[in-house]
Amino acid sequence: MLALRNLRTLAGAVIATSLLGAAGCGGLGPGDYVTYRVAFDDTRPAASCYPGDEIPTSIKDDKTTFRNGSTFLIYIASDEEALLDTGDVVLNGSIDGDSYSFSGKVTDVEYPPGQTILDSDHDGIEDFQDPLVDADNDGLDDQNTDPMVDVDNDGLDDRGQDTIVDANNDGEDDRYVEIPSGIKFIDTLSLTIDMTVDGSAVTGTSKSKTAQSCEGATCPLEYDVSCTRTTDFKGVEIEETEPDFGSSDGSASP
Repeated sequence: MLALRNLRTLAGAVIATSLLGAAGCGGLGPGDYVTYRVAFDDTRPAASCYPGDEIPTSIKDDKTTFRNGSTFLIYIASDEEALLDTGDVVLNGSIDGDSYSFSGKVTDVEYPPGQTILDSDHDGIEDFQDPLVDADNDGLDDQNTDPMVDVDNDGLDDRGQDTIVDANNDGEDDRYVEIPSGIKFIDTLSLTIDMTVDGSAVTGTSKSKTAQSCEGATCPLEYDVSCTRTTDFKGVEIEETEPDFGSSDGSASP
């Protein structure tokens, strides 16, 4: 499972190193592209990113005028799909005049294991609580009246002599059954980039949201949480001179 802290780390890396700025240039067609150099502000986490939905006093008033910079490429594929390449990820998008919108989402679903019980006759009731256990289906109660129980036909009584009952030869003891947990954990990371082009200039906003949720009757209490981080950016159209121009890690240097 992608734990929430890992999703947050991924989201932070995407924003901090590439932030998803992009832009559009009216009239782009299949095979065309445009490159922008953008500067983005400090990321603003929502209150929901912190325990108790409250921004800690130690950081709520922190400010910085330093910015990070990155280079982004928008291109139109042969099927006329608009794509934004940040150097780290590629997002698909839509175009409406001078407004561009790009987005992407990753979803990780896990089904946690349930409880393993001793259930020799596989009737869903643990043997210690089962009023009638009949693993060999001979009509006799294995716990009281059946003189011999040998489901895997190895000549050993399954009730004490046989250390493992493995009729299907899969290497696992057939007497133990796993009861499904009946729940599933869902972790998501979604990223949305909206931008507006004005001539050779571009402005926009990047929003990254991480969330974890649980479905099922026995989900942990207060498991569902989410965190949204927002970053504004602005930039200009450039003509790149080197293939790796602007492809540094985007970290700001005082």
